[in-house]
Amino acid sequence: MPQSVRIRGFYPRKTPLIPVAPMKSSLLPAVALFGFVACASSKPATVDNSLLVHATPESRAAIAAARSERDVANDELAIAMAAADRAEDEVMMAKLALRTAEAEAEQSKLAAEVAEKSGSPDQLKAAALKHSKALALAEVAKEVLAVERREQELAEAEADLAEATHELRKAQVEEASAIAVQDVDLVEVRKIPLAEFRKIVATQQREVEVANEAVAKASERLKLANEKLSKASAYARSVGAEDASMTPANDGM
Repeated sequence: MPQSVRIRGFYPRKTPLIPVAPMKSSLLPAVALFGFVACASSKPATVDNSLLVHATPESRAAIAAARSERDVANDELAIAMAAADRAEDEVMMAKLALRTAEAEAEQSKLAAEVAEKSGSPDQLKAAALKHSKALALAEVAKEVLAVERREQELAEAEADLAEATHELRKAQVEEASAIAVQDVDLVEVRKIPLAEFRKIVATQQREVEVANEAVAKASERLKLANEKLSKASAYARSVGAEDASMTPANDGM
């Protein structure tokens, strides 16, 4: 997965517990098969892949399906983070465009002042119209920047959603693995804590719900920003100003 310049630490990472080292007791090899031990941390264990040979074909198919969804989520996370990076670049470009538009508006203002003092009525009228157009385009550039910022906000919310979804899919792989070995008949071996895996999945599902809500809110804010851009663009056209940036962005809805 491509590395992003942003460091995202909102969603917790699950660190596997340390596997049991081989010992001489006749029972310990079976314990080591589970690949987990109790430790000071409250973090849950992971299921040792070697134990999955005892799972039924149906259980192994369920695990394979969960892993496939996890891999898809990983790809979608990479795509979403790349999109967030591009949105950040678009904001920078919009800032530069606004500075240019504001500079042109200031120049047209000075030209209009000169025409007012020493120009003919026609020159004054032309200078005033040019200044009016420049002001309108500067306002459009301002609203374009606002839209790009909302686009960035939405892209980052979608990246957070993709990350939460990826964490959920990872948790579901472990849950499927834990379910697969629940009926394995190994005497005096502690059961894998299925309840803990299910608790993690439930927690990650809530994270996905929260991230989905953030995406919905960001989409609504982008929609409002696009509406303001449409109004600014309409006014600019009404005074005869035209610019490629007048077209509202996709609101993502």
